Amino acid sequence: MLAVLEDAVACFQNYIFARDRKGKLMSREAEEWIFEENSDGPFSFEAICEALGFDPKYTRQGLMRWKEKKLAERPKATVCRFSSQDEEQDAECRVRRTGRKAHKSSRRTAIKRRG
Repeated sequence: MLAVLEDAVACFQNYIFARDRKGKLMSREAEEWIFEENSDGPFSFEAICEALGFDPKYTRQGLMRWKEKKLAERPKATVCRFSSQDEEQDAECRVRRTGRKAHKSSRRTAIKRRG
């Protein structure tokens, strides 16, 4: 029973930021299983927690706090407009996105191609 609980928590935590279909599915299924209440099956989250001496409600709260913390720590995306006339803003955006400054000549080339 401990292995079932460990696997579900690992899927919940390891795939929280999954981008592929399989990872998203594993995360969603684990979360659904963990947060399903009043399930009476022998391998439900509540039944396993109680058999192992864990409080299911307390365990859920801990997992939810962990998830909220991880989501809050995740860096937010920066929206950059490359068609603006403000070259300083565009240069700052490129530095944040790539970690390095772009040459002015490459910007001119990009503008000519968009034409």
